[in-house]
Amino acid sequence: MKAEREKREDALKTERAKREEALKAALKAERAKREETLKAESEKLEEALKVEREKREHECAERQSEKAEADKKYELLKSHLLEVEETTMDTVGWITNNDTKMLDRIKLRHLLNKAQEMLAVAAGLTQDGFGASLAWREALGSSDDLSTRLTLARSLLRNPGIKLDQPTQTFISLDQGLSLVVEAKSPIRQRGDRVAHPTNIARVLFDGPISRNPYVSETPGLQALVDFVCWLSCSSLSS
Repeated sequence: MKAEREKREDALKTERAKREEALKAALKAERAKREETLKAESEKLEEALKVEREKREHECAERQSEKAEADKKYELLKSHLLEVEETTMDTVGWITNNDTKMLDRIKLRHLLNKAQEMLAVAAGLTQDGFGASLAWREALGSSDDLSTRLTLARSLLRNPGIKLDQPTQTFISLDQGLSLVVEAKSPIRQRGDRVAHPTNIARVLFDGPISRNPYVSETPGLQALVDFVCWLSCSSLSS
């Protein structure tokens, strides 16, 4: 009897061990399955977040690019207006003084400016003449080395997809002309600028226009303007 009982107990113990082992295996498999499901959902969520993040970064980059393009167009337009103003001031100076030398500087700077505008359009830097001269100068960078600037200029004009007409091809093959439009500090432009922005504004330049002005009521105010501007100009020179 005792041996029979011990035999049944051993059998029950073995059966219980088998069931516990099967339960552990089932729990382990279930846990692994859940972990795999959670991992897949986590990866899916991470991918969705990545796509959304990339979309927002792309939209942000587009907005920044649009802002940069708008800022560039504004700067080009401002530069163009400044150049127009400078040329107008030069012309006024020539008319006032009947100065042929001053008019020559106007014409030469305009010639330089026009050539740079044409090259900027030919190189695809801009589509119109507004600020095209500045676009050309900015594209050449900040190097003062003439050979470097000549190489860069020809590279801009020989990019794939750019087709130059015969006059432009002839022009860029000649160092004498191309050197003038690529100079980092153009003497031609500087001479024109000095005419447009003289350091000394003499009172005598305005005596005639004020005396001939038919609107007599403006005379006291115009005299005040002359006193202010000419005094400020003379003060700047003395300092």
